[in-house]
Amino acid sequence: MSIGSADDLTEAQQWIVDCIVANGYAVSRDNPNRETDMAHRNTVTKLGLKSKPKRINGEVVRVLVVRNERVFSVYRDSAAKDMTEALQEDENKPVPSLPDPIEGGGVVTPDDCGYPVTFGTVNDGKRSFDWAGNRMLPEGKYPPTGVAAYAVVPSAGMAVIDLDVAKDPATGEVLKDAPTGWDIFNREIGGYGSEDFPKTYLVGTPTGRRNGLPSAHAYYLIPPELQGRLKNAVHEKGMPVDIRCEGKGYVVGAGSRIPGGDYLLLDLPDGQPPMMPPKMVRWLIDHGYVTEPDGQASTPNPERAARIPSLSELMRQPITVGTTSNGKPDMTPIPAGSRNNDLHAWAYGRLLNHPDNAETIRRDLFERGHASGLDDAELETIWQSIRRQLGGD
Repeated sequence: MSIGSADDLTEAQQWIVDCIVANGYAVSRDNPNRETDMAHRNTVTKLGLKSKPKRINGEVVRVLVVRNERVFSVYRDSAAKDMTEALQEDENKPVPSLPDPIEGGGVVTPDDCGYPVTFGTVNDGKRSFDWAGNRMLPEGKYPPTGVAAYAVVPSAGMAVIDLDVAKDPATGEVLKDAPTGWDIFNREIGGYGSEDFPKTYLVGTPTGRRNGLPSAHAYYLIPPELQGRLKNAVHEKGMPVDIRCEGKGYVVGAGSRIPGGDYLLLDLPDGQPPMMPPKMVRWLIDHGYVTEPDGQASTPNPERAARIPSLSELMRQPITVGTTSNGKPDMTPIPAGSRNNDLHAWAYGRLLNHPDNAETIRRDLFERGHASGLDDAELETIWQSIRRQLGGD
């Protein structure tokens, strides 16, 4: 048997090898480097592969897997070496510094930029005792006046990612030589300001500043398929990344002053609030920050670790926000305690995906809101909040 060389691969063949090494399989139809039928058959033989059916995202597709490990091992070893070198290069790659604080004028709060939030008061110890009660207030209620610090509570469909410093789990002491959440996001997801880690409402926190390290709160909208599934998590699996989301927690707001230091506004989004990009979502899933629909924690799957959904996979995913299994809007009444947030998330997701159907969505919001016990004034407040966030009148 003739064993090939890892140096004579075409771009199409290299893509297949990289996918198999990373995920255990390759979906030929997603290969950006097209091959003729004859060339594809030659590739399968050359690499020691075979085709078999596999269920991915609920759809059965044909994938390529290893048939002859002896033949494929030459390419596997070379690809693994390249990936290791790339990872080492990433670890040594300089991470961009946090943006300098925005100076002058009053502090812009997240609601000014269209983020769905409510507010609370904060005492000297960073504790807020009224944030939970304020979750039901109309979004955008301005921070309390005459206070040194205030709390920001992300409403339905929104999260604040706390890119924290690493700490010793036993003592709580800051590990100054360990990567921070800011370092990890820039290296593993993408440089800040890129399409994978887009510019957003960014607040520098004093925890890192006291230790000469970068730390910040990054504000993002949650994609519809993750709404209700993102954990309100603290250092999940030892990662220096916390999540505060969808009325389940709060962060200290920009411009706040506490004995431990100041919270400084560092950056603003370009236009409307950005939604978490697919690569950021993939990172959160693979690191245990997302629960499955049945409430169980997502666990990294060896077959999908480090794999980002292809464009064709994303395009095939159905839009299900606010619909029942027969595709019609969910009009069931919502019990007291979560009506405002749930109605907001429901109508927001529908309008985001179907802006040309605004009148029908507004009518459905009022119908379901009335059935849930809300009056016209409350429902109009919800609707206007949604329109502002999506750039409407």
